[in-house]
Amino acid sequence: LDTKLDAPLRREGIARDAINLFNSVRKEKGFEVSDRVRVVWTCGDTEVATALGEHAALVAREILATAFTAADGAETPDEAPLGGSTLQFSIAREH
Repeated sequence: LDTKLDAPLRREGIARDAINLFNSVRKEKGFEVSDRVRVVWTCGDTEVATALGEHAALVAREILATAFTAADGAETPDEAPLGGSTLQFSIAREH
């Protein structure tokens, strides 16, 4: 049994950590369990950014996001640790 984590497994783990992070943020902000959200994010860490890009559909599905996109000059006022780096993001309830 090989217990070493290779790069794809590490990136999947980062994506799952992001799911936990965003679900916690949803709760902290008082969103209802059924609320749809829009998330814009940015991260200077290549591995974290790659993980979120590769697993964007999974993360979006699990956090009920209608949009889960990398920031393209958008404001990202919130931040949290993720994958040994700092993730900057904005999350808003979909209307």
